[in-house]
Amino acid sequence: MKPKYGYYDVFVRTCAKYPSETAIKVYEDGNYTSYAYSELYGVCEYIVQNIQQVTCDKGIIGLLTDRNPLVPSLIAACHKCSITFMFIDPSQDIQIAIRDTKLSIIIHVRNLNQSKTDLCIKIPDKNITVFNHEISIYKLQSDSQFSNFIQEHSFIAKTSGSTGDAKYIQVPIRCLQPNVDDLTNIFNITSNDVIYFSTPLTFDPSMVEILLACTNGATLLIAPEKADVLFSNNKENSVTFWQTTPSKFFQYSDANIRGKILGAESTLKVLALGGEPLSGSRRLKELKDVANETRIYTLYGVTEMSCWACVAELDLNKITDDNEVPLGNCLSETELFVKKDTENIGNIILVSKTRKCVILSNTEKVAGDSEALDTGDIGEIRNGTVYYRGRRDDVIKRFGNK
Repeated sequence: MKPKYGYYDVFVRTCAKYPSETAIKVYEDGNYTSYAYSELYGVCEYIVQNIQQVTCDKGIIGLLTDRNPLVPSLIAACHKCSITFMFIDPSQDIQIAIRDTKLSIIIHVRNLNQSKTDLCIKIPDKNITVFNHEISIYKLQSDSQFSNFIQEHSFIAKTSGSTGDAKYIQVPIRCLQPNVDDLTNIFNITSNDVIYFSTPLTFDPSMVEILLACTNGATLLIAPEKADVLFSNNKENSVTFWQTTPSKFFQYSDANIRGKILGAESTLKVLALGGEPLSGSRRLKELKDVANETRIYTLYGVTEMSCWACVAELDLNKITDDNEVPLGNCLSETELFVKKDTENIGNIILVSKTRKCVILSNTEKVAGDSEALDTGDIGEIRNGTVYYRGRRDDVIKRFGNK
């Protein structure tokens, strides 16, 4: 059944099923602050009331915020009041964001312990305070809407530009929900899991982290990127699921990876590496303790199909170098094939009849309009398995960015 209010419906069901479970846990200065799903539901309804007092416009809502305990409530409230939202990079010129995305509302969230930032837009139409955070709501006069904007619950992501120039993509929930359902089963996510909330909000895999938690009653952990914090002696606060880029992961020292993250006593059930090719499979093998039970996966996909297309579980005993890391199995409603230039090598093409996102512009253009999306990546087929072999151009990705 199609949700009437998008992810608001998912959020409300989870809050009703797991009211006393911890939804968000924040580590700061040696202390943890926990927020239950029932508390987040109350915050969501409070935000909804205040947005509705400001406007009845169904336009795009821009969320200017970092990772904080209000994020799940914010995205649910946006879908209750509107049909789509977009996270805005706090370092971006806000006027450019307004112009490029035709925002109708901006919701700015800041921690009261941080210095106040003047957006220089106008005086806020509404100010409220929740969980030691100030929420400022601004109603804007949007000139128009994208000509090909679809009236369907969604979020907007900006691509890294690996398949061409950076562009804004409208992602309907029907495109991302198959990922959430599949990864829940593959990674066995339950209400007992602690998911490290580490991906920047403007990078679309962050929605996978949020929704894996909010669909299953799991806990999102907001904490510094320190191994002794993420894998503390108190197992209740220790991470069980971590999605990150390989380059980000390998910033940790060998001692931290061997002793904490992939050590014998690690709580980490799943390490999911995506956003760029894996470079360091040999290092993983050398540093993973023989008694460690963490399952390591690679994820492959593009924003235009949001988010992941393939997943592969790595058997480090069989992989001797990075060229032997497969793209893996396709996720639901997704197909991958190689359009061969030579006998075994060619362009990687993704195909889906249902997972079609919209490239927002003033001209009609839909990603995968012919059900096929050229990724710009090169693949090699060996013994029926596809392996990544680079780009057609000189683009490389590091930390998930072009």
